[in-house]
Amino acid sequence: MKVFDNVVADYKVADIDETSNPRYYGYTARGGVWYIIKEDTTVGSFRYCSGKIDYATNWTGRAALTYVYFHQSV
Repeated sequence: MKVFDNVVADYKVADIDETSNPRYYGYTARGGVWYIIKEDTTVGSFRYCSGKIDYATNWTGRAALTYVYFHQSV
């Protein structure tokens, strides 16, 4: 998870799902903002989804979210 350290420095880990591919890492920060990072271990890619409200619902539905490169998610 060292890859994510700089990306989410102000965020805290909320959830981790490493049970299959892709893997998901959920991060939240004060005020309700969040990131969910999707790691595809087959191709070695990371994509990001971010929001400002309702982290719990988005974590539950994480497989259906739209993920983009980091520079597109901010």
